[in-house]
Amino acid sequence: MRYPKYDLTTSSQTDIFEFVSIGKNGNIAKMIQYCVTEHPEFVNLAFGDKKMNADGSYYIDDQ
Repeated sequence: MRYPKYDLTTSSQTDIFEFVSIGKNGNIAKMIQYCVTEHPEFVNLAFGDKKMNADGSYYIDDQ
């Protein structure tokens, strides 16, 4: 690859990954989360901006 890689941080269960996207529009905190589904051979992958709820917890804004 021609581009440098992003530094990642992970949750203790290693199902959530966080990084900061650095670009011409500034730095944007991002999150990736893997979730088990009811079908054992499938997982759900969520990706988007890292946002904070009113209670201080974080969520993934995929809009």
